[in-house]
Amino acid sequence: MRSLIRKSLQVMILAVIFFYIGRFVVKNYHDLKQYEFHIHTVRLSISLLGFWVYLFGKLLNWQRITKEIGVQIPLDRAAVAWSYSMLGKYFPGKVFFLLGRIYFYGLEKQSKKRITFCFLLESICSIMAALIILIISMFFIEIRFLEAYRPWLIFCLGVVFLGGYPPVLRVVMNFLSDLFHRPRIVQTLKYSVFLKLVGRYCVTWLIFGVAFFYFVRAFYPVPVSVFLFLTGLYQLAALVGIFSLFAPAGIGVREGILLIGLKHVLPDTVSVLIAITGRLWYTAGELLFVGSVAGFARLRGIRLVHRQELSRDEETGSSSH
Repeated sequence: MRSLIRKSLQVMILAVIFFYIGRFVVKNYHDLKQYEFHIHTVRLSISLLGFWVYLFGKLLNWQRITKEIGVQIPLDRAAVAWSYSMLGKYFPGKVFFLLGRIYFYGLEKQSKKRITFCFLLESICSIMAALIILIISMFFIEIRFLEAYRPWLIFCLGVVFLGGYPPVLRVVMNFLSDLFHRPRIVQTLKYSVFLKLVGRYCVTWLIFGVAFFYFVRAFYPVPVSVFLFLTGLYQLAALVGIFSLFAPAGIGVREGILLIGLKHVLPDTVSVLIAITGRLWYTAGELLFVGSVAGFARLRGIRLVHRQELSRDEETGSSSH
């Protein structure tokens, strides 16, 4: 019964989101038909290149986390495990995102508990970095209703940094562990190390901001002054999408948030275009990155197999000679 109620609520929420997006599209349909689209291919190419740099930066951050926790594997093998598991977020509930990481690192004989800890730490660092940039970006946004809340933003920033304090971090991680139906966390991390990791994710988020900024500029000449706003807006949309476990990869949710925010800096017609094509851009960028890693792994002959199986293959090969 609970499962039925939960699924019904999920369908209702998604229906409301898609209704809002659909109504906005229908309302601006005439303008969309009349609008002459000109795609700046150079800027679009720069945006894709920047997006791949962002993903590679996230991979390096993941590698750093596994090094801190003691489950590091060679970077080329880590790239395969990290990239392939990324496809798991396109399934509802996003649990396959974590299970994929556990599975591939399990093939490398790494601890499931430690990989779970690394995964949760990666998620929290990315979320906190996104919140930091989002809060800072709000000081540069000229939107009237935000002016009254700006003093509270400093308080919110303090709360975000408090979230990384080891006792508080453990509570957050245990909450996420329960969410993903994984064992509770007993491991901790030094606060200084945690802050350095968050700093690394802030850099990768800013790289993504550059990529998204150029993506928008491929369709419409937005000024540089809205760079932080666009970066913070996409991070807000991504954060809401992360916690919307009912939607695969946050589909519909992210577009709705983008549509609401983009209206403040872009014409309605362009807002619709960016919100919808932004999903295609992001998904295509991820899939091309995964495909590139798969091609690299094939060329290098990288296979993620059990260590025992690998040793048996080597023994068989040596005995045949």
